[in-house]
Amino acid sequence: MPLRVDEDRVLYSILKARSLRELGRLSGVSHSTAKRIIEGFTRKGGLLPVFDDEYFGLARVVYVSQAKRLPSYLPYGSMLVERLESHRGGYVVVVGYIPRDLVSKYLEDLKGKLGEGEVYYGREVAYWVPVEALRHLLPSRLIQLPELVEEILPRFEKPKPLRMPDQIDLELLTGKLIYGPFVRAWEIMKRLESMLGHPIPSYQTISYHYRLHLAPGWLYTTFYEVKDASKAPRVTLMFKGREASKVAKALALLPVSGTSYIDGRRAIYMGQLDPAYLPEIYSLFHAYRVELLEGLFFVKEHFKLEQPLLWRFLNENNSGWVWVEERVRIPSHG
Repeated sequence: MPLRVDEDRVLYSILKARSLRELGRLSGVSHSTAKRIIEGFTRKGGLLPVFDDEYFGLARVVYVSQAKRLPSYLPYGSMLVERLESHRGGYVVVVGYIPRDLVSKYLEDLKGKLGEGEVYYGREVAYWVPVEALRHLLPSRLIQLPELVEEILPRFEKPKPLRMPDQIDLELLTGKLIYGPFVRAWEIMKRLESMLGHPIPSYQTISYHYRLHLAPGWLYTTFYEVKDASKAPRVTLMFKGREASKVAKALALLPVSGTSYIDGRRAIYMGQLDPAYLPEIYSLFHAYRVELLEGLFFVKEHFKLEQPLLWRFLNENNSGWVWVEERVRIPSHG
């Protein structure tokens, strides 16, 4: 039992941790124990540092098209692509992570490849987070969850946006997203060295950018689990209505893991759902002022694409954003 207790302590302390040492202190376990438990977590899925996109001038957008098949490639900045099916037909969904100033061009590019589509701007993005109060949430209590989300979710203060991130800021941000939350800033630069196109800055310079530019935009850290699709199907739900936001946040908290992109009174949920909760989904939508669009979609193809190197969107003097012409190839297309 002590190991299980230690795992729980680490899991529920992970939100506020910025390093393994801090995680050990917050959870009351040794540094070596925290490291061993985190290694176990990463074998089950991964750790995700969650940053304030607006702080860095970035945006997450979801494009939903009735295209019949996946394209062979997508514009740079595409992070995820899925092909959905339901009794009403199929869709292709693309999630992009790009500078806010380039969103229109990005969507125009997607429209040229996938045809007309619906756009969900991630004005707020809700991820699965470890909440001890939900540890034993029964499917029969799902209908109550939207009323509780604001009370049980941790609160994080949004920082004042940077005027313009520079190359080192975006290199550190990209490195955290690729290598995980607990890799040190200096180690990130060493790992990225072959891709940077410039010598590694001094330790003092890296530390300055980390403390004053990156850290203020870091909201929290979370964990996501990945299971075989036969045990936890990947599903997508699109909906709208006055209570779309709190329903979206509730869905993101369900096991196994998921993400909701909230665009005012519209939202899209994408995740792996414990099958025990599937029968309650329709009851949830009937209970709130939310309309489920097109029903429940099951994911037939799912490709997580490589993290874009965000500094490539910067112009030469770090004063603005530029379009990256390079394409992202979808793995199934070689």
